[in-house]
Amino acid sequence: MYQEKVRHHTGEIQDLRGDVNQLIAKLQEMEAMSDEQKMAQKIMKMIQGDYIEKPDFALKSIGASIDFEQTSATYNHDKARSYWNWIRLWNYAQPPDPNVTPGNCWAFSGDRGQVTIRLAQKVYLSNLTLQHIPKTISLSGSLDTAPKDFVIYGMEVSSREEVFLGAFQFQPENIIQMFQLQNQPPRTFGAVKVKISSNWGNPRFTCLYRVRVHGSVTPPREQPNQSPHPKRD
Repeated sequence: MYQEKVRHHTGEIQDLRGDVNQLIAKLQEMEAMSDEQKMAQKIMKMIQGDYIEKPDFALKSIGASIDFEQTSATYNHDKARSYWNWIRLWNYAQPPDPNVTPGNCWAFSGDRGQVTIRLAQKVYLSNLTLQHIPKTISLSGSLDTAPKDFVIYGMEVSSREEVFLGAFQFQPENIIQMFQLQNQPPRTFGAVKVKISSNWGNPRFTCLYRVRVHGSVTPPREQPNQSPHPKRD
């Protein structure tokens, strides 16, 4: 009986030693990670913390696209590119893309510009979400390139008709912000224009990381009217 217990505990000790060795190897691997890999992990954690549970009709993967005729020119400055491209996750010379994620910024010159997104299909619009990187992983240590004041328009692709849907302000401390449209006409739109009129202080360029467009393909349900006074029998 004694020998059996010794063999049992010896096996447990060996298993524990194996686990410890694996843990040490993992720690050594983490210590050897480059700053770029550590930055990528931080970004993935931020992405995984995204819980916007609404369909996004601005996704390239489902057919959305950029209307380049109605979109500002991309900021393309050699100094900006050389400063950021040492880590491949950043590139201020990318064309605007409706499937932007943190680390893939589209930038336009100055603090005034616009992007127009042709939606995957016509949609009854309800909300728009803007996303920016957090200050903790900003290589400049600043959020001055984030958009500030902006206006949203619903558009018809064929006629170029624009309908005002609301004016808002993005607060960069909150990296993901969803805005409920102030004007929600009972009609569908095939495109959305985001027109930015200011940023948070950078005089050279403004960055957009991700724009999401929310709504439904069917008419939204109307809230039943409630009488202010209960009926009397």
